[in-house]
Amino acid sequence: MTGLERDRREALEVVHREGQHYYHDRRTGALSLLNEDLAHRSPPANETRHVFDRGDVQRWVQVRPAEQLVESGAYDYIRAASQAFGQERFLMQGVVGTFWQCTGYVGETNLFSLLYDAPDLIAYLSEKLLARTIEQIRALALAGVDAVYIDDALTTCDMISVAFYERFSMPYVQAMVDEVHALGKRAVLIYFGGVADRVAQIASLGADALNVEASMKAFTNDLDAISAQVGERLCLWGNLDPVGVVQEGTEEMLRQAMAAQVAIGRRTRRFITSTGSPITPLTPLPRIQRFIELGQELGTWTQPGRMT
Repeated sequence: MTGLERDRREALEVVHREGQHYYHDRRTGALSLLNEDLAHRSPPANETRHVFDRGDVQRWVQVRPAEQLVESGAYDYIRAASQAFGQERFLMQGVVGTFWQCTGYVGETNLFSLLYDAPDLIAYLSEKLLARTIEQIRALALAGVDAVYIDDALTTCDMISVAFYERFSMPYVQAMVDEVHALGKRAVLIYFGGVADRVAQIASLGADALNVEASMKAFTNDLDAISAQVGERLCLWGNLDPVGVVQEGTEEMLRQAMAAQVAIGRRTRRFITSTGSPITPLTPLPRIQRFIELGQELGTWTQPGRMT
C-alpha cells in the first residue's frame, strides 16, 4: 500500500502517444500503458505457483527493515501528507493480511487446496509474510500515520471456514494489531465479504475499529446484529450499500438507510457513518454531498459529552 521507490519513480515520465498515455522509463526506454480506467485498474488474480517448499519461501519473500523502506522513498507521499496535514487531519494507510498475500506466491486457486494439502507450508509462508508486513507497519508509523488498516482479504465466510480463519488468519492479524498498538497507533480491520459467523473472533483481536462490506453479494452483514456482538469494544463503521443506496437510491432510501445507521451508532456510542465499500466513480457529486449532509444532520448528538 505504498508508492514506487524514489529511484524508480524519478526514472518515469508520462508521455502521450496516439491517443493514449504511457509510463516511459527514461533509463531503459521501456513503455507501459497507463491504465486510466481507475474503477477497473486492479490486475487479475495471480494463478501461478512459485513456492513449493520452504527454500522457495526464503528466496521469494524478502524482509526489509522499516528504516530502509522509508529511506527508499516508497513512503514519500505519506510523509509529505503527514508534514502538510498531520496536525489537523487523522491520517490512515494500510497493509493487507497475510492470507491474501499468499496468493502472490502459490496462486489464488491453489491457496485454498493447499490449506488441506500443505498447511505447514502455508503457515511457514504466512510467518515470513508477517515479518515483512510488520516492517511495513513500522514504516507507516515512521512516515507519520495515525492509524493502520489491515485489509484481511479472502478470509470471510464466502471464502474459508471459521476453523481455517482461526488457523490461517487470526494469529497473523493479531500480531499486526499488537504491533500497531505497540507503535502508539490505531488499528482498523477491514473485511470485504461475509463475517456473520466469525464476528466474535474478529472482535477478540482487540482492534480499535471494524469496517465490513455491505450485503451486496451472496452473504448478509447485518450491521445491527454485528453491533450487538461487538458492543463498545471497538468503533464500528457503517456499511451502507454504495451502489443501491448512495449511487442509485432515492432521497428517501438514502435518508432511511442513514437513519438506521445512526440508530446503531447512538446505541453503541462508537460509530462512523460510512459505506461498506468505496463510493463508485459513477456516483454523482450531489449524491455524495447529500450523503455527507445527512450524516451531519441525522448524526448530531445533543446530549453534552457524547457524539456519534
